[in-house]
Amino acid sequence: MGNNNKFVNALLVSGAVVIGLYFYSNMDPGLPDEYRFGDHYWGGKKVKPGEAIPKDDESIRKFSISVPDAVLTDLKDRLSRVRYPAPSIADTGFEYGFNTKALKQVIDYWSSKYDWRKHEKEINSFPHFKTQIEGIDIHYIHVKPSKPAKDVKPILLVHGWGSSVYDYLKVIPLLTSNSSVAFEVIIPSLPGHGWSETAHKPGLNVIHIARIYAKLMTRLGHEYYIISGGDWGQPIGKASAVLFPNRIIGFHATMPTAKITLYSCVKVFFGMIFPGHVYDTAADVEKIHPIWDKITFLFKETGYFHVQATKPDTIGAALSDSPVGLAAWILERYAIFTDEENIKKDDISGLTKKFTMDQLLTNVMIYWVTNTASSSARIFKESFNYHVLYELHFEK
Repeated sequence: MGNNNKFVNALLVSGAVVIGLYFYSNMDPGLPDEYRFGDHYWGGKKVKPGEAIPKDDESIRKFSISVPDAVLTDLKDRLSRVRYPAPSIADTGFEYGFNTKALKQVIDYWSSKYDWRKHEKEINSFPHFKTQIEGIDIHYIHVKPSKPAKDVKPILLVHGWGSSVYDYLKVIPLLTSNSSVAFEVIIPSLPGHGWSETAHKPGLNVIHIARIYAKLMTRLGHEYYIISGGDWGQPIGKASAVLFPNRIIGFHATMPTAKITLYSCVKVFFGMIFPGHVYDTAADVEKIHPIWDKITFLFKETGYFHVQATKPDTIGAALSDSPVGLAAWILERYAIFTDEENIKKDDISGLTKKFTMDQLLTNVMIYWVTNTASSSARIFKESFNYHVLYELHFEK
């Protein structure tokens, strides 16, 4: 009886989704020209209606990361007087959130073994720059091939939320050292993340960021370029290909998505009932069926997304004041999205299966020392809107 109810529920939900997507995809709002053309201004100066927006300072300035000692001293003090939450319920792993036992392991390492200055030096070993685009400073790493190559391609690497430019450091030597085809690597910090300035006005979403990055590449002398990204880097890359198809010579995504069509919705719906007849291989069936499990997983594991897409400044207030809360909020995503089986663990073994604690905490540190918990979360609210969703996910 229970299985029958589960099947009926899945059928009803999937049917509602198919119908909803069908009507949504046929509303066709189109992409406003403001995304494609013209100048925009996200800076802090108030501009009156009809008044010309301030011109950008187009100079390219060298930049070096140097976190004040006072920031690190304050962090050490906060970590020394943590008030931990109540112990997690036995045998629940990460089902209720970041397990308290695991959290204590993270904080113990952070307070006694982690060395920010070591990683600050590592990050600074690559050349950093800032330049003003549409009123805000954009930070980026820029590395040219280390030796002469027959063919050099510019590539823009775009990170997502919870990560940073730090995630790409290890691939820079691999991309820049080939003698036949090498890459000129540009890695920007997303606006409001890391050392890039946040927007001072509402509305800066992934499609606007794609345009800002196109302007960055123009300023660096590249009319054509490759773009690669994951998480928010994926829709920024997709938007770049939509906006500037004659400039993007290649687009690579580590989190690819496809356009949603009526056909794909109907296929998923009937695939629930007749998976063996709808999908070509057993591997395809395994990826999609049973879809209720996939839907349940998304509902359970995307709470952070819904919070940041609605009230980013509220959660930002908590994360900006508590390094422990910030670590739990970010690292839970690393644990579960690396391997959903990690939800069953009550320690950091799932986290450290793919990453070292130093790698994980360096990303957390970048959010902490730049105080960008709130500003980085705003990309969810700005990008989770009608035009952006339609343009990136629905076929016209």
